[in-house]
Amino acid sequence: MPGAQIFFHGISVSPGKPTIYAQGCGKPILGLPGYPVSALVIFDLFAVPLLRRLR
Repeated sequence: MPGAQIFFHGISVSPGKPTIYAQGCGKPILGLPGYPVSALVIFDLFAVPLLRRLR
């Protein structure tokens, strides 16, 4: 997304290293890895807490 501010790209979690978090237009953007197990791990670690906080 043009103009998005990237906070991190690539983390020390295995599986799940190719994860990205950014903000664009005041909205959070979480990019999950492509491997299904990695995506599930990152979803549980990052997306669930983020969604709970946004409620």
